[in-house]
Amino acid sequence: MKKIIVLFSILFVFQTAQAREFGAVFGFNYTEAQSTTTNVSSDSEVGFQAGVQYYHPLKSLNDKLYFRTGGVITQRVSEFGIFEFDLLYLDIPATLEYRINEMVGLFSGLQLGLLMADECTPGCNVQDPNSFILGFPLGVSVMINPEMGFDFYYQIGLTDMWQNSEWSDTLGAQFIYKFDI
Repeated sequence: MKKIIVLFSILFVFQTAQAREFGAVFGFNYTEAQSTTTNVSSDSEVGFQAGVQYYHPLKSLNDKLYFRTGGVITQRVSEFGIFEFDLLYLDIPATLEYRINEMVGLFSGLQLGLLMADECTPGCNVQDPNSFILGFPLGVSVMINPEMGFDFYYQIGLTDMWQNSEWSDTLGAQFIYKFDI
């Protein structure tokens, strides 16, 4: 686990040393999950997210292809009947974006989530949140102008969010403000 964190940290620092394009992001998501102990799906609750993304052009491969990474604090909230489960993750995306034109791009890849905090209402039977989760995001980036736009995405959970979960998925939207350094 420590090796993964160190690897992503080195990658992020190396990439930011050659920085060209950053984006401040904030938005919301709906996370749904299935519990194996209750055999009930959760009700989606709004979770918030904020962070920074970095876009690195991969001109040697294709001048429309970009590597996206960064750090986004993401709240994932699920409700199982009377119990509410609130998880706070640091999400580190490692995605590729293909820019169809200057205003629209498609992205996909992997996203690592590192657990920062968890809270469950008293009597909650959701146990042992995983310290890291892995997801597969698929989305579209739509720019209003060169600096401002939105990401809309769907993410399939590739790992369990907690010990007694079967699956999870997330639907989200982020506002982006891009700037060059």
